[in-house]
Amino acid sequence: MAIDRNARARMAARIQAMRGLTHAQRGIARALLMACDQFGRVKATYDRIARLSGAARSTVGAAVQALELVLAGLLQVVRRKADRPGRNGGTVRANAVNLYLWTIPAAAPAHKSEDRPGSTKQDPPMDPALAAALARFGNAIADARDAALTAPPNRATVAAGSGRVWRP
Repeated sequence: MAIDRNARARMAARIQAMRGLTHAQRGIARALLMACDQFGRVKATYDRIARLSGAARSTVGAAVQALELVLAGLLQVVRRKADRPGRNGGTVRANAVNLYLWTIPAAAPAHKSEDRPGSTKQDPPMDPALAAALARFGNAIADARDAALTAPPNRATVAAGSGRVWRP
């Protein structure tokens, strides 16, 4: 699923509402969320995350570990390794830039549950006396509106907002 700005805003609100996160952890989570591409991937070093979030580099390491547990299912951290040339022509396995993957849950459907296909929820039947009273009330309103539109103008009219009677 592509991550658009609405999905980011929903996730940011969800992160903000989570209990158990410190202020720094929320800031780092928001920074990772805003830095992700349309597929939810972020390639960032701790230094870059610290710059984006305004937190210290040492805080980023601890916060990423905490976020990985708290946001399990939403944020996945892929710790990557790379082979680098070592001494005497050999190779050394070293840490590479981590990859952070966001999984954004789908948005709730825009329509009401009654409109879903296959929904069995229906309005309860209306009392016949109530239906007749509502019909009479609707007819009375329509008659009053028609009478007001067809009646000749009254010679004594109340001036707008003053409460005084105007007479020509």
